[in-house]
Amino acid sequence: MNSLFSAVAFTQHIDKHEFVQHLDHVLASQPQGLMILCAHHQVDELDFLHVLLPSLPLPVFGGIFPSVLFQTQVHEQGILIAGLREHIVVEHQREISQNTELNFTLSDGYTQCHSVLVLVDGLSRNIDAYLQRLFDLLGHQVKVVGGGAGFMSFKQQACLLSNQGLLVDSLLVVGMQQHWELAIGHGWEPLAGPFLASSVDDNRIIELNFQSAAQVYQETVKQHSALSFADDFFSISKTYPFGLARLDDDMLVRDPITRDGDSLVCVGKIPEHTLLYILQGQAQGLIAASVNAVSDVLTKHQLSSEFGDALIFDCISRKLFLQEEFSAELRGISELFPTPQQSMGALVLGEIATGLSGSINFHNKTAVTAVCMQARCES
Repeated sequence: MNSLFSAVAFTQHIDKHEFVQHLDHVLASQPQGLMILCAHHQVDELDFLHVLLPSLPLPVFGGIFPSVLFQTQVHEQGILIAGLREHIVVEHQREISQNTELNFTLSDGYTQCHSVLVLVDGLSRNIDAYLQRLFDLLGHQVKVVGGGAGFMSFKQQACLLSNQGLLVDSLLVVGMQQHWELAIGHGWEPLAGPFLASSVDDNRIIELNFQSAAQVYQETVKQHSALSFADDFFSISKTYPFGLARLDDDMLVRDPITRDGDSLVCVGKIPEHTLLYILQGQAQGLIAASVNAVSDVLTKHQLSSEFGDALIFDCISRKLFLQEEFSAELRGISELFPTPQQSMGALVLGEIATGLSGSINFHNKTAVTAVCMQARCES
């Protein structure tokens, strides 16, 4: 089996002493790097990482997320430490919301990498622009996967982990040796539209069809449901995301998370003058889309490759929509693998994956599974 991890430790109860115990267990496996995934409910107890992470003698990356995924279970509290078997390269970009001159480069170490994991502050602006710059640097041959860290309060604060400590408004680029294949599925279908995004500002929709975006969106949703926006905006909008129609790839989903006056704030950029649909979904369709995407990848490569560990980045609002049925999605994916393997990841604020056209996309309300693969030896 093509194993990505040398050792994995997970605990729901975090303090510095217990963290160090689990860290020592993982370090005993002599990893080449560390991935640390934290659930945001215990963020106040993680201050010790500011001092501990810079002291570690090997590359570290990770983040604080709404929930951590480990072996088909969703954990709203706890921390996962995973050792990487192969050498990794980690670089980061700071203040990405403010930086409009994207002329950064990557070190020569990335030329030896077959895949790249990207973790980003999910509430930052300019995420799509940074992903485009990464595509320019990496090209079509490198598979990219990852997700947005952050908090369900939708208030931006330090949420990424590296050898620099805890970072805010940043992006981590992790180069890896392994080969991955990506499965991307969402299952959302058009309900109304298209609407012209006549005025936008990065991840903010100001006008639809030259009218107040918030007014058009709310009136359209009211026509198709009995929901009232007098309640919490996100409790309703999680059921009715936007969809960007694309000629060269599947529809890209955008999650409207808050209303700011007449504007709608989304996770991810909305291109100006693009056509947007308001989407709807059913639980069975969403689950089938994510599970079938993984099934298609495994079927396509079953004769040529051995399957190893998997990384899963699934949208937090997708879980909030599916509620108790979300566990069926994780079980359905896990049961597809022919041999025991480790699966882990996070519920995120936006999912990152190389698309059908080769571009690196920032998704919402989508399930992304990265399967570690190794070519079968010919007898």
